[in-house]
Amino acid sequence: MASYVEYKMYLKDHILEYLPEEYQGAAITFEKRIKERGMEKEGIAIKKRGANISPILYLPQPQDIEGIRIPEDMPDIFRDLAQVRMAAEIGAQMLGVGQDEQDYEKIKPKIYPSLMKQDWNKELLSKGPSRNLSDLAIQYRIELEQLPMGRASIPISNEMMEYYHVTEEDLYQQCIKNIRDQERVQLMGMMEDKEIIEDASQLPCNPELLIRPIGWGELNRQSLRRKLLTITDREGRDGAGMICDPDLLPAIAERAGQDIVVLPSSTQELILAGADDLIDSQFADQMVQTINETQVEQEIWLSDHAYAFSREGRELMTLKEYEDRQMEKNPMWEVLRRTASRHPDFLQGKEWDR
Repeated sequence: MASYVEYKMYLKDHILEYLPEEYQGAAITFEKRIKERGMEKEGIAIKKRGANISPILYLPQPQDIEGIRIPEDMPDIFRDLAQVRMAAEIGAQMLGVGQDEQDYEKIKPKIYPSLMKQDWNKELLSKGPSRNLSDLAIQYRIELEQLPMGRASIPISNEMMEYYHVTEEDLYQQCIKNIRDQERVQLMGMMEDKEIIEDASQLPCNPELLIRPIGWGELNRQSLRRKLLTITDREGRDGAGMICDPDLLPAIAERAGQDIVVLPSSTQELILAGADDLIDSQFADQMVQTINETQVEQEIWLSDHAYAFSREGRELMTLKEYEDRQMEKNPMWEVLRRTASRHPDFLQGKEWDR
């Protein structure tokens, strides 16, 4: 069985054998990068002669290569890496990355927002433009070509922003334009009326709970009455980033006739519940943490607590902050919340003013 060092050295010595002639003589280096949640990953860079940039192809974690046999298992690995390397270059060429500033026009339709937690990603966020959204941050990324192993993208760095003579506001507005023009937002309905949320381990990533896409015309107050909705991206990008459109949550809240509880199930999707159901922040936070630990990979964790969107202030905040504000405004709010938590049918058919 191979050690991690042996794997890297064999890779460096033989990878060019699986690439076209134009790659011969390329400089091969190993580089470490900080990814989401501050996780460090190591990759291999294959920089052709005369090239200014090279994509980083991330390697498996050391524990994941323990079962690899050298040289028996390496040809398939080499072929996959070679495909990804060539596809990444084609994607970069199509977008004009690293070429001429006029090619920014080619990049604009490929810019999209990626949402992440600020305190988990300080170093990553320091390397490029971003915008705060509660304790989350919007990072701007460029999608490259669809690759054999999935989608590939690169974050927009401070250097790229300067090179293309654009501002953070330019990138933010372009993201909003792309979300709307490309009709990225996908809403899905979850759970029937009769189903009650009892076990967080059953939520929300079980595909059997998904009902069907929800159209804007169907959204009303009952859409979030003891029900859940999910927000994701039709194209499979970072679905949580769809709420970077400043009109999305306000539109949903307005049609639902209530404030919204936002459960960050992953960077790929968000779950929405009605705030009128008085979901307890401690319970909701535990639900999010359970989802993180049992349903999704660590790399796509978005947060470890729930959020709420207030219609009145058009503001996203933590659910705990929202609860505190409600108790300041209405001394009876805590009594109502505790009653509803013990008796799920308490609010059925009732309207009350917050």
